[in-house]
Amino acid sequence: MIVLGIVSMILLFTIRSAGNGICQWQHHHFWRELRQEWQFSQSTALVNHQPTTINYDPMNREFVFICNNHERTIRVPEELRVQSAPARTMKANGYIQPGTWQFIDQLNQQEILMRIQMAGGGYRLEKKRLFAR
Repeated sequence: MIVLGIVSMILLFTIRSAGNGICQWQHHHFWRELRQEWQFSQSTALVNHQPTTINYDPMNREFVFICNNHERTIRVPEELRVQSAPARTMKANGYIQPGTWQFIDQLNQQEILMRIQMAGGGYRLEKKRLFAR
């Protein structure tokens, strides 16, 4: 009985940490996909002189990039809440209207501000702790 109890405790901790690792991977994958799609939209704008509209669809929890009637989507992980992400259009010259998209990372207890910059059409991420430890 004691051995069974010890084994079940070890499995409990292992399963919990494995689940946390999967969530971390999903977050990393989301940010990497978003960056790649953003850069692809900039390249398309500069090479083909075509604008890209970027929307957030709260019903499906995904970002939608629309360019030349072609749609690409990026799914937002469950532990990441989109607080504010107004639609933006990346112009045909690669520039975009500046602004801020706001996310809440429930896994790491952080507020993430995505600061969209007009110069060069890029963005930067600012992370702030939600609760002081």
